[in-house]
Amino acid sequence: MNNYFISGGDVKKLFGCSTTVATRAGGNVKFTIPGGIPGWPRSGLEAYGVLIICEHPTLGSIPSFLKIFKYDVPERSQRSQYLTLLGLHKQHPWLFQGIPYASFKRFSINGTPIVGHVARQVTGVGASVGEDIDRLRSQGKWNFSLDDKRRLCGHLCAAVAAFEKLQLVHGDISLRNLMIGKAPDGGVAAILCDYDGFYHPSQKLLPETFNGLPCRPLGTSGFQPPYILKRLANNQSGVYVDTDRFAMGAMVCDIMAWADGWSDELGREDLLGPDEYGTGKLSSIPYKVRSRCKEGFDLLEVALNAKDAGQLPSPQDWFQSVIGVSVSDQALPGLVKQFANKPFVEIHRRHGTQLIFQKSARITQSAGGLEQIDQRLKAVTYENDNGALKMNVGLPLQIFHRRGSKQVARNGPAPFFIQPGDTLYFESWQLDFSDRP
Repeated sequence: MNNYFISGGDVKKLFGCSTTVATRAGGNVKFTIPGGIPGWPRSGLEAYGVLIICEHPTLGSIPSFLKIFKYDVPERSQRSQYLTLLGLHKQHPWLFQGIPYASFKRFSINGTPIVGHVARQVTGVGASVGEDIDRLRSQGKWNFSLDDKRRLCGHLCAAVAAFEKLQLVHGDISLRNLMIGKAPDGGVAAILCDYDGFYHPSQKLLPETFNGLPCRPLGTSGFQPPYILKRLANNQSGVYVDTDRFAMGAMVCDIMAWADGWSDELGREDLLGPDEYGTGKLSSIPYKVRSRCKEGFDLLEVALNAKDAGQLPSPQDWFQSVIGVSVSDQALPGLVKQFANKPFVEIHRRHGTQLIFQKSARITQSAGGLEQIDQRLKAVTYENDNGALKMNVGLPLQIFHRRGSKQVARNGPAPFFIQPGDTLYFESWQLDFSDRP
């Protein structure tokens, strides 16, 4: 694919076409590109975005998003494969929905070669597809309550905290890369997308330029750490974004403080401008803007004066300052440990103070239901993707999920990502999961 290039006209010719791709597990997955969807495809500097449908042999129809790159940058294939094999898309009901679950080095639809990757489609609140913050604001649809804004900030901080456990850096947190979707409880959810410029110590960076054009993202104006800008101003080579902490903090303040008339208040569109970067002070931002998130702006001023990534406030600092909740590292969403063997489940039922064993079984299929083990559990289904186990409890009641010494209660129906040693409680039922050879 040395001469690979795809145009917008080529993309439109793919509408209504399908192709079948073999999976690593040996099955086949069918991808279809429907046409006639208003506003799609979309074009960016480096790629086109297309809505597609993935027909999985066991998981059924999965609404998805295909990113088709205009050029074939050699380093990109290995990097996309790394993100896919990392499996983060399976680790949470929605937080990592924007991370690709499939990547293609050589992929063809209707005879047209494609370089790209596929992620799950972000479902929006009151819309079929989620939108990024920038587009919502331009359409006059940014009208969230204070509690919803705090919730979105919490999701963003939780995602960055999880990335840090993996030494993973998104690299370009910005208004166009933070999608507003819908969580399983029906509320709003913040979901990062566009991971092309990510950093991880095990992966080669994208080249600084390709075909004479900038190729490696170095963040977005207003969300770049000051020390990155200084390195660029000094014409340093090999510059890359080594932390998400600054962009995360700037985004938190942006989410909390933005209002209609924002550009008139600031005299510009971006929250941070040359004055703030040059002085390390936020006093030039009108008090009316800063008062909407005073604690956040105080912390952002600390971030503006950080000399390197190690001096930047952490996700936990932002939780404490903006959301008002003290959160330990262990309490933040991390990674769900996968099963090395086929998951084993023991089913008990409580009668008064007695816990009575019912049945036990090994989950051997990629998808199914516990009805196969006990007919009374027909509302409980599962998806087991190579050791990543998700249990779906389809009951409108309170469900408890215990992991170690921590227990969380959620109102169902709800999905639960299970790791060895976890327990689910609902009604009189208790499900214990273990990893046995």
